[in-house]
Amino acid sequence: MAAALLLGACSDRAAVKMQPVRHIILWTLNDSIDDSRKAEIIRTTCENFYTLKDRIPGIVSMDAVYQGVLPSSNCDFMFDITFESKDALSNFSTHPEHLKSAGAIKPYISSRACLDIQMPISK
Repeated sequence: MAAALLLGACSDRAAVKMQPVRHIILWTLNDSIDDSRKAEIIRTTCENFYTLKDRIPGIVSMDAVYQGVLPSSNCDFMFDITFESKDALSNFSTHPEHLKSAGAIKPYISSRACLDIQMPISK
């Protein structure tokens, strides 16, 4: 009986597929940039960011978070992108439109942190 329960639990785990991927990026701009210029860079970068959804396949959703950042934060803004799969994330990483957008902000960045998470979905 216990073996049957254990096998049942294992088969339930097999029913969970790991498919969508979240790509979360935290950006910090150089301290040498004054606040009004930082705001302009962030606004422009985020506006350009949203256009990528129409130009790069495999993006399910995307959000840029930059308004309402509290003083207790140690980064300036965040991108949160959900992709259909790891392959879609891989394609995004090397896509010319993404590289162009990333290249435009690169001179202003002091740090970037990235967290890629494969999300479980139920059958």
